[in-house]
Amino acid sequence: MHEAAWAGQENVVRLLLDRNARCDIRTEAHGGTPAGYANHAGRLDLRDTILEHSNDAFDLVRFGKHDRLRNILASEPSQATGVLPDGRTPLHSLQSNEGDSAVVLDLLLESGADIHAEAEGEVTPLSSALERGDESAADLLRERGASR
Repeated sequence: MHEAAWAGQENVVRLLLDRNARCDIRTEAHGGTPAGYANHAGRLDLRDTILEHSNDAFDLVRFGKHDRLRNILASEPSQATGVLPDGRTPLHSLQSNEGDSAVVLDLLLESGADIHAEAEGEVTPLSSALERGDESAADLLRERGASR
């Protein structure tokens, strides 16, 4: 699915999704998901199609898909505290330019996410937002208690 998403082969992606192919598998090389590949290739409609089927809290947070995230967290609240190999949590993916980031943030916190979670290099969700230059996300995190 990764290659089809990258190449914009919507018919192939839809066929795979219709056959219940998993769209939350990350590549070993880059840790990317099919939605991430489609996004990186500028295929935003295809990315959103994939996200309608995704259970990946990291992608749902990154792309501001709060309705889907709400449904996932209702049945699997542990998704809010998931950790990637480098220590990043879904909160590290929060971006203000996608969807309603305040709703996304609150959903994660209500499901037990740690606002001070540290990834490799002592990177917190707040420092991650600041590194990206996302002052709006940083402000939201501060409003909810982030201090580092």
